[in-house]
Amino acid sequence: MAMGTLTMNVAQLAEAVYLGMLGTEALAAMGFAFPLTITLFAFAGGIGSGASSVIARAMGAGERAQASILVTHAQILSVVVGVVLAVVGYVYAYQIVSALGAQDLVLELTVAYLQVYMIGVPFFLLSIVGSTLLRATGSAASPGIVMTVGSVIQIALGPVLIFGWFGLPELGIAGAAWAYVISRISSVALYAVLLAKAELMTWQLKGIGQSWMAIMHVGAPAIASGLVMPISMLVITRLLANHGHEVVAAYNVASRVETIAHMILWSCSSSAEPFIGQNWGARQYDRVRRALFLCHSFCLAWGAATFFFMIAFGAALVSLIDDNPQVVATAETFFLIIPLSIGFMGMMQVMEQVKWLDEIGADLVWFTEHHFVEDGYLPSWVPVAGAMSAVTKNVRFGTDICLAPFNHPVRLAEDLAVLDNLSGGRVELGLGMGYAPHEFRGFGFPVSRRVSLMNESIEILQQCFSGEKFSFNGKRYQLQDVQITPGYVQEGGPALWVAAMSEAGALRAANYNTNFLPQGLKAKSFDPWVSEVQALGRQPSDHRVGIIRSILVTEDKDSDWQVVRAAERYRMALYQKFFAESGEGFGDKGEPVPQTWIVGDVDHCVQEILSFIEKFGITDIVSMAVPPGLRTEQMATSLEKLFTQVSPRVKAALSQGFA
Repeated sequence: MAMGTLTMNVAQLAEAVYLGMLGTEALAAMGFAFPLTITLFAFAGGIGSGASSVIARAMGAGERAQASILVTHAQILSVVVGVVLAVVGYVYAYQIVSALGAQDLVLELTVAYLQVYMIGVPFFLLSIVGSTLLRATGSAASPGIVMTVGSVIQIALGPVLIFGWFGLPELGIAGAAWAYVISRISSVALYAVLLAKAELMTWQLKGIGQSWMAIMHVGAPAIASGLVMPISMLVITRLLANHGHEVVAAYNVASRVETIAHMILWSCSSSAEPFIGQNWGARQYDRVRRALFLCHSFCLAWGAATFFFMIAFGAALVSLIDDNPQVVATAETFFLIIPLSIGFMGMMQVMEQVKWLDEIGADLVWFTEHHFVEDGYLPSWVPVAGAMSAVTKNVRFGTDICLAPFNHPVRLAEDLAVLDNLSGGRVELGLGMGYAPHEFRGFGFPVSRRVSLMNESIEILQQCFSGEKFSFNGKRYQLQDVQITPGYVQEGGPALWVAAMSEAGALRAANYNTNFLPQGLKAKSFDPWVSEVQALGRQPSDHRVGIIRSILVTEDKDSDWQVVRAAERYRMALYQKFFAESGEGFGDKGEPVPQTWIVGDVDHCVQEILSFIEKFGITDIVSMAVPPGLRTEQMATSLEKLFTQVSPRVKAALSQGFA
């Protein structure tokens, strides 16, 4: 998909280069047409999202025949919507473009382009929706390949049809539109072959109305959301038209050059999706672990680099396409202002990934905390959680883990109270005492204080969560008349977890009556916790027990796992160094609580997870969503399968008393 998206943007830039040879008026015509053409993406994306949702759920329920029916009905819906849009666009092209401010030759060229372009609208919708359908049914690489083939055809045919090469008639700007239409028809033909080979095509029309309603239940809101950008661009284009067609041409060319810079950010944001986890008994978990801090830093750095590059070379790049002095001068102004936002756009795209996870059914985003680490662990999770709470509705936020020694418990309790109110009661807290000596050196106190800091933090937080005024006199903290304001939305405050990889840590979690995050050897963490909980007159089933165990749902284990394994070797080598310096039990001999990756198809992942739950009584599985180095499209497919196929089957088995 990444290659497919890149080639689509390169094709758009190539189209601008070809039309620049026709003159400024042709580029201006493309500038007027562009907001109308990207409006189609909103409809294609909305239908694709709705279809993907219902089809993936049918596949997850094992109803392949129903999935085939839905695939067919989704394609018919795409054609119907495409034909309606094409007719409206063809008939009213002159009136629409005239209302945008195009005049004289530019108006004629824009209408000539759009009336040909509209012929291909049904094929455009079919190609975009077809890409989504292939991903929903388990094909990760095929959509990118088809998109690439279509874009290559467009790039190759463009000059042939525009300039009349090889004895063909010279079509001018209409030739650019015909090149696009032919490329879309080619893509649709390839998608049809792939879907037919996968036996996901049927001629059954019964129930098509219900299928369309199910698709549009998700698709209609997505279309409405997707129309925001095209509408804003229509307004901007109308305003620019008041300054002449040269300004519209400059905006068109500069935007296409800038889009190439955006490609890096889109890749970064997609590759840095949060770390997902699943609660296989009652909930699902996901968490953000490493990507946010590193991705945000990279986005800002890339934005700064792009800003200076565009200032230095942007005008020269535009002049290669159109050397009209007013076009170049306007583009130069564009590059002086717009690239400043690129870094922040990358950060917002990371937020969009969390929003997407919320929409597909993720229940918990977990952040971690580490400091002074080269791989970009998140050092400050509170502001990130606040930002994410603003763009989500259902997903809960927590930590695995927040390092107690580096966070004053009262300030932490206040931050949690604010987050709890901002999110509407969607906050949890996992605590650990840390192990990496370099972090303690960085904060200026010895590792030996961590036990007392951890114990006192738990006691203080539990009193803060009570909502009552209290005082505390400990070895590390002395507090007088403390009462947290604002109060917590959740009665009794956020759920509290304690992480441990030693017997002492396990006993701490049991005696403080918290949820438990065991790590390391089973005999040193999980077993002592179970024994102590029972000795205290409680049952382990009274608590939630979480574990970090990453899951990759893939049909191509041999290929995909090689990439993940390389990244994991680096990560494990880095943290083995920290454990070795700390003297903790990394690499100790004995039966561990398994934390190895689960990698395989849907059936394999379901069986592995159920066996794991049955043996250890785990209620929460925290999984890395986007392993470093994995291709974006592969992980998006894995996540959709995790939430729409694996999770429903696991939950169904558990509800029947499996574990």
